[in-house]
Amino acid sequence: MTGSEDPDVAPFGVLLRAFRRGARMSQAQLATEAGFSTVYIGMLERGSRLPPETTVVSLARALDLSSSQVEQMRSAAFGTQPALDGQLPRALTSFVGRRREIAVLRDMLSEPDVRLVTVTGPGGVGKTRLAVEVARSLRHDFDDGVIFVPLDALTHPGSVPGAIVSALGLKPRTDISVTDVLREYLAEKQLLLVLDNFEHLLPAATAIAGVLTRASHVRALVTSRIRLGQSGEHVFAVRPLAAPRGGALQTSRSYTQPAIGAPHAGTHQAREPVAAVADSDAARLFLDRVRATDPTFSLNRHNAALVAEVCRLLDGLPLALELAAARACIFPLELITGQLRQPILYSAASQKEPEARHQSLAATFEWSFRLLDEPVQRAFASLSVFLGGFTLEGAAQILGLGERGTQDTIATLVDASFLWRDEGRAGCRFVMLQPVRDFGLEKLREMRSEEDVRRRHLDLMARLAEQFSVGVAGPDPESWMRRLEDEAANVISAVEWSAGFDPLRGLHIAGWLAQFWESQPRRADGLRLLESLFELVSSNPQLASDEADSPHSETLARAFVAASGMAWTGGDEKLARQYGDAALRLYRLLPHGADFATALIRMGNVHMLGGRVEEARSLYREGLTMREALEDVSGIYGALNNLGVANLALGEYDEASRALQQAIALSRSHADVRSTGRAMNNLGFALLYQGSLDEALRLAREALTMRHEIDDVKGVAESLELVAGVLAGKGQSLNAAYLLGASGRLRAERDLAYGLVWLQVLMEDVEARLIEALGVDAYSAIKCDGGTAPTEDSVAVALGSRRLREPSCPNALPATPPQWHAIVERNSSRQ
Repeated sequence: MTGSEDPDVAPFGVLLRAFRRGARMSQAQLATEAGFSTVYIGMLERGSRLPPETTVVSLARALDLSSSQVEQMRSAAFGTQPALDGQLPRALTSFVGRRREIAVLRDMLSEPDVRLVTVTGPGGVGKTRLAVEVARSLRHDFDDGVIFVPLDALTHPGSVPGAIVSALGLKPRTDISVTDVLREYLAEKQLLLVLDNFEHLLPAATAIAGVLTRASHVRALVTSRIRLGQSGEHVFAVRPLAAPRGGALQTSRSYTQPAIGAPHAGTHQAREPVAAVADSDAARLFLDRVRATDPTFSLNRHNAALVAEVCRLLDGLPLALELAAARACIFPLELITGQLRQPILYSAASQKEPEARHQSLAATFEWSFRLLDEPVQRAFASLSVFLGGFTLEGAAQILGLGERGTQDTIATLVDASFLWRDEGRAGCRFVMLQPVRDFGLEKLREMRSEEDVRRRHLDLMARLAEQFSVGVAGPDPESWMRRLEDEAANVISAVEWSAGFDPLRGLHIAGWLAQFWESQPRRADGLRLLESLFELVSSNPQLASDEADSPHSETLARAFVAASGMAWTGGDEKLARQYGDAALRLYRLLPHGADFATALIRMGNVHMLGGRVEEARSLYREGLTMREALEDVSGIYGALNNLGVANLALGEYDEASRALQQAIALSRSHADVRSTGRAMNNLGFALLYQGSLDEALRLAREALTMRHEIDDVKGVAESLELVAGVLAGKGQSLNAAYLLGASGRLRAERDLAYGLVWLQVLMEDVEARLIEALGVDAYSAIKCDGGTAPTEDSVAVALGSRRLREPSCPNALPATPPQWHAIVERNSSRQ
């Protein structure tokens, strides 16, 4: 049986095409407006890819869709479970055979006592494709869907729970561990987890098994080259595809180019009937892939025996058959079978594997590799250092071949099935299947070039990190965040490799990527790496020197700032303060510069987290003075904003207003919309505390409009909260409750902690007064409406362009609005 993609492809692509045509836009125009590639838009419209939430938002904005049209898009993309649907990877090739295996695995997963099934087998046997097809066939049997979690790009077992949390659309919390987040979320769910490529992360298996014991309706289907070794684990060993039966091949023609010293094959009659060959799964896969590049190829009595021998020589291994099929459009089958029969000088890695199927795959790799020109061989081996794929630009910098030379080399490797094209968050990428990458790394070591290439890879990641630190502060930070998401596995791999060769270089990279590491769910990985590098550096007196003239002090200081920021984001004030103090000690020995000012501001944030507002204000003032001396305008208005917030928290509203007004003027003069919106919103809070509700509402709505236009999610949440506070003060309790629900949803989805004691206290007071005004039931109902509404609708309510209906049974609204001086007094006493 040859299976293909689901016949019931979600109608998202059809809907997107209709909206695009209605807007009179081409695919290229939509791609430009939405910030994607034309290829990606085409994939969405064909149904070969389903979008994440952020993509739907970008497309809706580019197409200028109404709220109802946005909801249509979301329903088409996600159904009723936006985090759980559309998660299985959509293969670009058909699925062949495996009917018995699919049936057995389906039966296993339907047994009530079977919770963990591990699909084992060697690399290249087709474990992932089989698991995906099984999961696809079961997707309607699980109320909460199927989740596919790729693990091949992870390098540390501790990252596994975070990867699952991310795939589920959740965010880690600061009060409990990531594993506990999984336990809590999955406890009442009925879903299937597909965990792909687990073999290098075995220590994490115990935690996953523990999660399953608490989630009685969740099942895990795992692919791994070896079993996990957990209690209750059920193992299914995948064997190669069935090859045509029969004795040794006797071909109808002699091998045209025999190897030196090899015996002549002679001329024989083919013994194998065409039907017998066509009936085997291995032959059907081989033929399917050959026809993909040569549609005229057909199985007949002249070539059936040759196809059968290819399948037997390759032991029916799907990946080996794919590689051979890629060559069948160039070389005659006689040549292919003759070369595959030659003795292969197996690599050291293959000699450790005694089974014939391992030798067959190694032989196929060797054969395909030897058909490449020597420069392409070296390029392939060099590209194997990338983990999680690479861009053309990245490949060019590793290979040093220039744009045209790199393109030609990549095209050759794609044609040979050594590389596959993929679509990343930031554009086109190229990836290697893990067995292919393992082979490439072995070749790189045989060439004695690994250290040199890995140093180039490390330098590439260092340049990317420095570019990111500048770009993320520019007008389009989201594009840089998408790019770093694509390269996260490469960054982690490079920093980990640096531990054994150049730990300071690793700290250099991690230090420049502070803002990226602080984003979930990568923070834990970044902090773990930094801590291990700090230990290495501290054990080397030359590297750990804290002398002012040490060439490493600045790198260490910047890395300490990054570690402090990661700990601060995670709510670990003690650790954030420890690293922040270490950074400041070093910076005070160095010439005062922009990085020192940043360290002061970030340490101020740590003090704000701990409620030590006076200490924070002192650091903000010092940082501001330093930035003024450096004439760092963007740094000046950033520090003014922080200083204004500290004054606000201390109840010094006039001082707060002056600082924030200066921040607004400076940021506007530099067209920094994000910073302007932030300062404007904070000024609105200052006016709210002083009772200037109309002016606070005007600023809140202006800030909300700006922040929504640039998709500043945290900013939108903060502005919705400010509007809610003002409307509550005006007695408009229904709208205020609705907006608190909307902001709460955004904070939960993006794991956006308040980080400011005064703001959290204010929102608690607003909520208490709304409950008093509406009653618990009515308040909960309207807040729930806001928490489930599209962001577009919430923004419209906040801006006053959309009205809410009265709840069915509200309590009487208060005759007069709450007195804000009472809130201010209570808030001040809790600082």
